[in-house]
Amino acid sequence: MTKSFSIRPATPLDNEDLSILISAGFYVHRHLDWRSPTHWLAHQPFFVLEENGFLQAALACPPDPPEMAWIRLYATNSPFDARQSWDILFPVALEALREKNKPTLAALSLHEWFSSLLLHTHFQHHHNIVVLEWERRPLRKYPVDFPFQVMPMSIDDLDIVTNLDHQSFDRLWQISKEELTNAFQQSFYATIIKDQGSTIGYQISTRNGNHAHLARLGVHPNYQRRGLASLLVEDLLSEFTRQRIRTISVNTQHTNHASIALYKKAGFYLTGESFPVFLYQD
Repeated sequence: MTKSFSIRPATPLDNEDLSILISAGFYVHRHLDWRSPTHWLAHQPFFVLEENGFLQAALACPPDPPEMAWIRLYATNSPFDARQSWDILFPVALEALREKNKPTLAALSLHEWFSSLLLHTHFQHHHNIVVLEWERRPLRKYPVDFPFQVMPMSIDDLDIVTNLDHQSFDRLWQISKEELTNAFQQSFYATIIKDQGSTIGYQISTRNGNHAHLARLGVHPNYQRRGLASLLVEDLLSEFTRQRIRTISVNTQHTNHASIALYKKAGFYLTGESFPVFLYQD
């Protein structure tokens, strides 16, 4: 790296150059969520490294929700070493996070080079995300021991669904209302379950051609282990079967044995594919 480089916060004016870097960079990590990396240009920490006036690398890890920050993007043009730009940008981003009440910093790795880079920077392996898949097969019916109502989710449900989501998941996997809104707007099939007028469960699924993905499913803690999650899965499998979708995937933590058992019971199988999750240890 020459002495002509500079580091600065990214701005929306970097949109075009950043898009080129993401599409043509030698090493590119993009977090799996419902917003493009350029969306985060208006949020910090998001830093770019310029050399001789050209954008060479970028690193984004803005908190959302406020207590949780994921590495949303890391991209570099360096063809030889993914660490070179990272070692310059990461300390700057980390210092900016410390000024935001030190949210938990995490990363989901999709590449071995990125896993190595994270371990080099005091991240520790926390658990793995495993992938399960369902292929068209006879559907199972699940009895539920109380009155219920399954209905389509609407935009007006998102305040309640956000609150339900935060009660259903631990902090690492909670997402903001904005993120849930993006998930809902990109969904193919999204439903809620109500009991006597109260929303107690929900699911959001997407579709890409003949493949669908169960992206989010949550049940209120007071109603868990009573068959509601199975009911939501049964309903979406029925809908996707009606739509002639061939395969459906879902991700969960390898340590979440109850979730894995739920999906296996519905006919999903582990594909053998997995992705490590890392937490930064200060």
